[in-house]
This record gives sequence, structure tokens and C-alpha cells, in this order.
Amino acid sequence: MYYNILMDYRNICLAIVDSSNITSSSVQNNDEQNWGPGFIIDGKISDYYRNGFFQSQKEDFPWIQWKLPMQVSVTGVYLILTNVYNTEQPKRIEVRVGMDTIDVDFSGKIKVNTKCGELKGPREAGGEYRIMCKEAIRANFVTIQLLNDNSVLRLDELRILKDVSGKFRVSSTLL
Repeated sequence: MYYNILMDYRNICLAIVDSSNITSSSVQNNDEQNWGPGFIIDGKISDYYRNGFFQSQKEDFPWIQWKLPMQVSVTGVYLILTNVYNTEQPKRIEVRVGMDTIDVDFSGKIKVNTKCGELKGPREAGGEYRIMCKEAIRANFVTIQLLNDNSVLRLDELRILKDVSGKFRVSSTLL
């Protein structure tokens, strides 16, 4: 389990971010210690291809969902893909944000919450990408889904871009 401190634009501690609030469709080899969903908020970029990043099992439409420590107005997300070179680079990643959670055993294309945006690929390993919503969306949950069948979702870091008092804000983990 990982904890990060969430700071506001005045550097006041708002919450401690708990990695147990992150769920996923699966975890590679069911090995949470090396591939678990908590790695997307640990604030660390993993070494080349070893471990220390989130990796799902090979499946249709893998996903990961973060229950945010507080309701925020999400303007987008910042994704850092893993440094893993492989022939299965993500072709289409969809980001959904909103107030509703999805069941842990859900499989298929997610329709819950508002589509914030998508990242079309293929993308380079280790790439950093910003996906912006058309407008700010009030949210308790952020879901990332790879819209490929028979594929593996790999993410190193996920950061939330949010609107703070009408100002665009970037911070450590919950941006």
C-alpha cells in the first residue's frame, strides 16, 4: 500500500492518498507487490521493464479505476506509460471521470461516467501524455481503459489535472 500527501495550491495538506482506493480489472500474475494498481500513484517512475508499475493480465478491455480522496473538478489526466518495449503498444486509451464506481468484476467496454477524452496510439514506451476534458467534470472516480481486445494495460503514473478556484493547478499526484 502506498500513501502520498495531497496538497492544494497553497501547499496545505488536504488528504493522504491511499493506494487501496485503486481497483483494476486484473493484475499480472495476481502479483500486487510487483504489478499492483497502487503503483500508478506512488510518485516513482519505474526502472526500464523490471516491475514497480501497474500491469494487467492479458484480457479484453483492461481497466484501472482510482477513487479520489475527495470530490474534485477534473479538467484532464496526465499519463506516464511504462518504459516497457513490446509490440503491444496501446492503440486507444479512454479516460472516464464522474461520480459512479464500476464493479470490480466488470468486463467489457465501460459506459459509466463521462468520457473525458482518449489517447490514440500506438504510443511510445515511457511516453508522457496529457488528456484534457472538454470541460471540467465533478468526480469521485477516474477510470482508464485500454480499448483493445486481448491486450495488457501498463501504466507507470496517473496524475489528475484539476481546477482549483478557477485556476489550472498542477501538483504531485492529484494534480
